[in-house]
Amino acid sequence: MVRTARSVRVLVGFSLWTGAAIGAGWLAHSAADGAFPVVSELVSSVTDPPPRFEVRYPRPVPARAGDRVYVNESGGPRAVGEVTAVRAEPGGGCAVVVAAFPECAALIDVDAAFDLVASPRDAAEILQLLFDERTMPVVRAEVDAFLAAHESAFRDRLWPLLRKSWTEYYTEIEADLEKAVVARRDRLEAAFRRHFDPVARKDLAPLVRDRVWPAIQTRCEAEFSAIGAELVEAAPKMKIGFLALWQSLPGTANDHVERAFREFLNSDGAAILNRHETALVAGISGAFDDMAADDRLHALVRSVATDFVNDDETQTVVNEVLLESIIDNPKTPAFLSRLKDAPEVRALAADIWSDFEPHLYRIANALLLDPAGERINPAFARVLRSEVFQKQDRWFLVTPGKPGARPAASGTVFVGRRAGGAP
Repeated sequence: MVRTARSVRVLVGFSLWTGAAIGAGWLAHSAADGAFPVVSELVSSVTDPPPRFEVRYPRPVPARAGDRVYVNESGGPRAVGEVTAVRAEPGGGCAVVVAAFPECAALIDVDAAFDLVASPRDAAEILQLLFDERTMPVVRAEVDAFLAAHESAFRDRLWPLLRKSWTEYYTEIEADLEKAVVARRDRLEAAFRRHFDPVARKDLAPLVRDRVWPAIQTRCEAEFSAIGAELVEAAPKMKIGFLALWQSLPGTANDHVERAFREFLNSDGAAILNRHETALVAGISGAFDDMAADDRLHALVRSVATDFVNDDETQTVVNEVLLESIIDNPKTPAFLSRLKDAPEVRALAADIWSDFEPHLYRIANALLLDPAGERINPAFARVLRSEVFQKQDRWFLVTPGKPGARPAASGTVFVGRRAGGAP
């Protein structure tokens, strides 16, 4: 009886397994013919994995698995994929692996650009993000128009107070500013040398050799001749001659003449140079004044200064100094409060505030909306997403290439960019 029951269970199980296998094969075949769209999608998800792309950067980037990838469309950003892995590359770079959603794969073409967009981390980055190359001209034009309309009121009633208040405030924060700069002096000097040293070796040294030194020789020729004659006349010639003879003998030291000549230069020689100091300084200063008018020097100075100011490290240090010594300084709110509560400011604000409202409205539109005035400004959306809604702190934005570009095949490698186009 037990054996019969076991046989029945085995027979039923085998029949069910065989039926399931046949049914699965039939469904897969039907799905391949498009008879069952849902099943077809399930089968294709297994047999046709989503397209994957690599986005490579020359330096590590703050990306991780799960970060979303978007494309800007007329209705707003659309998610088209996500990061599945980030791996280190030889040479210090990294590769970000992106899996496209199957229904969105065609939106990523071979000429697309991948921008890694990071949310602002502090007040300085928020301001830099909102006041960009599009909004700053609008803000500047509105402020200039408002100031021009009330120039006399500002000049006569506000500027004196601002100058007085700023002088007092700067006196309060001067030590903090100097401390912040000194703490970062090595980084600033390294950034300056990075741009100055190559120019000094390649261009400045030849310019000094070919232009400045000949000018110094020409301007100071009479003084050089007079100094040489006086040195020869005042030198202890007999003593030096005797010491030269003495140190040539066996068993004597070889530095007698050198020490005697050094003593002469430090005493009588120094006195001779001091007598001609004024004329020498005038000649050398004149030579450098001539050089200062040289167009080549002006070009070199402008080049070094521009590269130094635009250096990423320089800008980072400046932002840190401003944040530490001014923006995050507890003395700043007190200064602004005193300025805001000043009777002169209150009286002026009461007189002209209504005139500023239209300008403020246009500035707010430029900051909050896109140029067409139909959607939220993407920069402002980033601030909202990170600072207000506490959402993503980074994501990738895909910008399609030229119209008609073919979709990227799985395995395509892209060169990634930071927001703004920098690699």
